[in-house]
Amino acid sequence: MDGSRIMRMRGTSNVATMDIGRYAPLCGGRHIFHVVAYGADGRESPPSNTVVWEAEACPRVVRVAFERLSTYDTTDQENDCLGPIFGNFWVEGSESHSLRFEGDDYPDGFRLCPRSRYDIQEMFHTIWRWGSGMGRSPYWAPDSNSVTVELGPDDALTIGGAIYEWDRSGLQPVYREAYLRFVTYPAGAVRPGRYALRSGEIRLEYSIDVLVGPEAGREPDLTITNVDTFEGQLRVHVFNNAADMPAPANITVHWVPVGSGTVVDTITWQNVQIPSGGSRILQSSEPVDEIGGMLFVLDPGEAIPDGNRGNNTFETPVVLRVEFLEVGGQNCSETSCSIFDCDSEFMFQFWVGYGPSESDISWVAYHERFPPHGDLVACAHNACMGHDSPDEDWIMEGDERYAFEVEMSAVQNLYVRVTGYEIDVWTSDDPLASPLFQYPPRENWGARSDPYRSAVEETSGCNDAFCFRCQPGEVFARWRITRVR
Repeated sequence: MDGSRIMRMRGTSNVATMDIGRYAPLCGGRHIFHVVAYGADGRESPPSNTVVWEAEACPRVVRVAFERLSTYDTTDQENDCLGPIFGNFWVEGSESHSLRFEGDDYPDGFRLCPRSRYDIQEMFHTIWRWGSGMGRSPYWAPDSNSVTVELGPDDALTIGGAIYEWDRSGLQPVYREAYLRFVTYPAGAVRPGRYALRSGEIRLEYSIDVLVGPEAGREPDLTITNVDTFEGQLRVHVFNNAADMPAPANITVHWVPVGSGTVVDTITWQNVQIPSGGSRILQSSEPVDEIGGMLFVLDPGEAIPDGNRGNNTFETPVVLRVEFLEVGGQNCSETSCSIFDCDSEFMFQFWVGYGPSESDISWVAYHERFPPHGDLVACAHNACMGHDSPDEDWIMEGDERYAFEVEMSAVQNLYVRVTGYEIDVWTSDDPLASPLFQYPPRENWGARSDPYRSAVEETSGCNDAFCFRCQPGEVFARWRITRVR
């Protein structure tokens, strides 16, 4: 709008009309109308009274896409892989929507295997394809992995998922819960971005895209929803959750290491305009250094009107990779040799987690068994020679099943531990464990090129007769920590 429309009145006409329907304000906006008369001699009348046309408040419309399932140690008692599965993903706003899927025709169907990733759209497509050629098919899946919902001004957004698997109990199959988790975002906290929810051994990843945002309040509400890089260039994703910016403005962002006040760098983007409910990706023209573990601050000089400065910061996580390389063991924690047993059989478990302290650890990997099946045999007696495990069986370097990425806040510690057992045939197994290793931020979370090596020692007395105890270092594990970003 922001203009004028000229209407001519000729002769004795005293009324002129115009259709203003096409000038209707958009939702959340308003237009102000007044009339001014001009004479042929250039005279101009004072403005008339004003009429304000206000549109209804904008509904908030969001699209939620369920993108990926990541599994950890999902091995069940019946199969290596969990399933067959069925369940649903749901979104609740002003109304509820559910994506129900049936991937089970016990004992056949869709299964989730340990330490794997599954694209949910591809999973739906596979299940749908299985059922499309059958008359009365037990298989069912929606054609899309996303739903669009409308939110009223005060409506919260709830997102969740439930997955169940069929398993056998005796002669009859039964189902059990494999995943159940939901989260509720208050009305003022709905932001576009990528998110994840973990329940047990399954992690659900989803994205929120705000299609129509609210015009709430008289000032904009700018917030950073994500920070990443593309070909080395910084990208800052900014969303406006309230009123339009009154005019294009220069937007400045600076960043500091988490826990520090020292500014690493500052970038200003010129003449940026972000409407209500809109977003912009602000990209640097030059490559930037490492951005992991940084706190990004939007408009640090408070030059732009903003109705909520409490959400003007964004912390980028650090990502660390813990790769287990090798384990080793000697013929120990066992009787010297008997007619029953002359060798030592080992099984190891790997643990990786993060947290503020040893009493509050979130485990990314725990009870990750090596070897995946059976055991590793160490022999030092002629009676069992030829039965011991070859050297390559003790090495897992390069096996992605034993490499774990940890995404965490830069103020958290990284934790690594190795446990295991020397397995006995006739008596109870002998437990083994390394110390719990803590790698704090001041030590770069343990990241270095050289691998770590730790003894994995007996945690209780060997219960075999005439037992040969393991000496320090005879049972060990090696791993490497790398900082990804």
